[in-house]
Amino acid sequence: PFFQEISSTVAQVLHGHAVAWDGFATDDLPIVNDPAPQATRQCKLARYFDLTALRTTGSEPITGLGDSTRKGIRQNLRDYGRVDVEWADSVAAAHAIFDELIELHQQRWTAVGQPGCYASSTFTAFHRTLIDRLVPKQLLALVRVRAGGQTLGCTQLLIDRNRALVYQGGRLQSGG
Repeated sequence: PFFQEISSTVAQVLHGHAVAWDGFATDDLPIVNDPAPQATRQCKLARYFDLTALRTTGSEPITGLGDSTRKGIRQNLRDYGRVDVEWADSVAAAHAIFDELIELHQQRWTAVGQPGCYASSTFTAFHRTLIDRLVPKQLLALVRVRAGGQTLGCTQLLIDRNRALVYQGGRLQSGG
């Protein structure tokens, strides 16, 4: 169902635009396996770990992440202490988190003189359509992390076969 929904949305909203299918095996993507004549395909390896296998060892999920990711998470926990994690439980809540994700993401890119991906109204509209279509089917999730009432970051996740694939995010910049 995920690929049918996303492929349909891509065809309707993003015809003629570049699409990256990060985190998916090319064999799983019918739209990639039968590209339009003008389409090009580029494959890159994606990092992942088997959460089920990790759970059987009794280890914390953080141990399955890369060194720099673990270091960043541990530093944030030292800096912020207790954090609250909010998963959007409705389309409206997902849009609210998405709006904040855009704000945080764009702040980072405009600070370095770049437009950021959400400067594109087509790109932003595409993701709003995905939220409307995929959140009710639990194929897309939005998450917000806060500490002391301040948002530290927001993340958009694609859900496929019990895998949560981080798609995009925005986080509080240093000194923010």
